[in-house]
Amino acid sequence: MVDLLIVGGGIMGLWAAVMADRAGLNTVLVERDRIGAGASGGVLGALMPYMPDRWDAKKQFQFDALVSLEREIACLEAQTGMSTGYRRSGRLMPLPKPHLRTIALRHEQDALVNWRQGDRRFFWHVQDSPAADGWPENEAMASGVVLDTLAARVDPRLLLALLTTALGQSPRVRIEEGQSLVGLDPATGKARFSDGHSVSFGACILAAGVDTFLHLDGLQDKPAHEVQRRCRQGTGSGAESRYRPSFARHLHGWALCGAA
Repeated sequence: MVDLLIVGGGIMGLWAAVMADRAGLNTVLVERDRIGAGASGGVLGALMPYMPDRWDAKKQFQFDALVSLEREIACLEAQTGMSTGYRRSGRLMPLPKPHLRTIALRHEQDALVNWRQGDRRFFWHVQDSPAADGWPENEAMASGVVLDTLAARVDPRLLLALLTTALGQSPRVRIEEGQSLVGLDPATGKARFSDGHSVSFGACILAAGVDTFLHLDGLQDKPAHEVQRRCRQGTGSGAESRYRPSFARHLHGWALCGAA
């Protein structure tokens, strides 16, 4: 019996395992292939914010995450002695048309209000041209260019290696590669795998990318109230009081969702 079962060994699943470890949860993470075999194993680690206009709770949540990630990664790099290639690099966005500059100027004011956390502030600068001559091409930035100081980058593969190393240092987390989930029953807290073994869990996170939809399809005949109760509360080993997963609606039941 484990407090938390995580299905999927991408960045989402590994990061969830790090958070679970900090919460003191006994966790098993299973990956059908190898860590980072899916989209997380790519090369583009762009960390781009939402536009600063029409602010809402979702945009605030993402903003807080982007700002806090810098500190989180620094701590993990210090813990493991590894690098993720993280850098708050900002980004340039050419403005080829006059109406785009008008919109960007409104966003510049929105960022002054919304892109701030404590004494930290980030900007959506509208400029006539970037610092580097000849790039982007003049035609592309006929109406100027935006410099966003919030955007950042990270090397996905280096981040995967760092997270795997950090989890390997914990006695509460076990990673199992080459394990395909073939059956999931939130009502009883049981998961079955292709090699025939099963895992009893208190709560489950599905972070298997597009394969998450296949696992969710398998839940459509489960009693809706049982799936909702288990996914909201978790069961066993004190998970109810320490772990409150988010959940997503699927057909007539509820299921915990990761990257998908």
